[in-house]
Amino acid sequence: MEQDPVAVRELRARLAEWRATGARVEQGDAVRFLAGTAVPFDIVFLDPPFASDLLEQTTRLLEERHWLAAHALIYVETDAHAGPPALPAQWAVTKAKQAGAVGYYLITRERGDGVQ
Repeated sequence: MEQDPVAVRELRARLAEWRATGARVEQGDAVRFLAGTAVPFDIVFLDPPFASDLLEQTTRLLEERHWLAAHALIYVETDAHAGPPALPAQWAVTKAKQAGAVGYYLITRERGDGVQ
C-alpha cells in the first residue's frame, strides 16, 4: 500500500522490471485496506511515516485480521532513535540494523499454534 501515486508507479515499474510474479502494489490507505477481506501474504514491507502511529495500527491489523501466512516475513523501517517497534506476540525480530536515522528489522511470524 502506498498513497503517493509517483511512488506507486515506480514500485510497479520495479516489479515489472524484475518480472516479479505474485507481488502487487496498491494505491490507497493501508488501514482501510487492512480492514477489508484478508488474502494472506508471505512477505510484507512496512515503512510508515515515522511520526505516525501507523506502524502500531498496521501490525495489529495484519495479525488480527489474518493477513499473514503462517511463516510470513515482515520487513519494518522505523526511526532508529525510537528503538524496535512493539510487535504482536507471534512476531520475532530475527535481524536488526541501523543506517543513519533509520532502524530496520526483519521479523518472522510464528504459526498460531506456537510452531515456527
